Amino acid sequence: MSTRNRIISHSIFWILSISLGVYAWSWQYYCGDPSWFLNVTLSQSSTIVFFYVNYLILVPKFLVHKKYTSFTIFTIINILIHVILCIYFWNQYVFDPKKIAFSQYGSMIYECLFCEFVSSGLRIMEHWISSENKKRTLENELRETELLFLQSQMSPHFLFNTLNNIYGLSLNNSPKTSIAIGQLNDLMHYFQYFEKGEKVLLSHEIEFLEAYISLQSLRNNVNVEFEKDDQESLSKFKIEPMLLLPFIENAFKHGDLNNLILITLHIKNTQLQFQLNNKITINKRKDGVGGIGIKNIERRLELLYPKQHQIDITEKEDFFSLNMTIDLI
Repeated sequence: MSTRNRIISHSIFWILSISLGVYAWSWQYYCGDPSWFLNVTLSQSSTIVFFYVNYLILVPKFLVHKKYTSFTIFTIINILIHVILCIYFWNQYVFDPKKIAFSQYGSMIYECLFCEFVSSGLRIMEHWISSENKKRTLENELRETELLFLQSQMSPHFLFNTLNNIYGLSLNNSPKTSIAIGQLNDLMHYFQYFEKGEKVLLSHEIEFLEAYISLQSLRNNVNVEFEKDDQESLSKFKIEPMLLLPFIENAFKHGDLNNLILITLHIKNTQLQFQLNNKITINKRKDGVGGIGIKNIERRLELLYPKQHQIDITEKEDFFSLNMTIDLI
């Protein structure tokens, strides 16, 4: 709760509480004496002090930290001080408990219990809200830190694989080497969205994937079939960048490139449906960094699309299949 809202809510509470208290309990003792107004003012001031001693000191220092014995002792002391002050004010500044009617004592105790309940409940609620906000802030900070870490893994992982491909072209003195370097330069411009954490149009993400496939095809004679919706349909939605790339990287790195790599991408209502199927070579090898690409994406999906995605990976002896859905809205 903001400071402004707290001041407004407390002010409204005291206006209603004092008005009700004066009308219900104090007004019956009015006898035309002008000092009555001063006595009421002083006794209500004592009530306010009692309220905020509990609200600002006793609850946060003792009750919140589960020091129940200390809280009880100091609460009793706080009540006694308030009752003594009320007796003093109502007896023309003379402490004489015998002159106070029994009903007045009942009113004072009821007032104390009411203020105790309200101030403690309000303070505990504010403490809980503050704790939840801090917890949520910390979780968001940890989430952002983890996403940055995952991004820091993705960039060099992609670059290493691509440079390795270009290096293979250079060893063969292929004239396609310069073309591959130019395509890599174009792909690296796309990374600015990834590094900034900005969503991109799904159509742009698809263009990036097609550019990557084209780059990989310079070195390998691959058979890739990419089925997708029309440009207009893909341009209606945005997606976190580079969520699909690692799966295609995986197909080129571990797949049997002599067989078809089938990729399908469709939008159904607001759901992205992505499928990839490819053969795996018998002598497939583990990823050099422990399968970081797919594991990275699975974790990013958990952080970016919690309860909005489903991923099913089937990996048999010579076959890899991926079925993934993401709710884009």
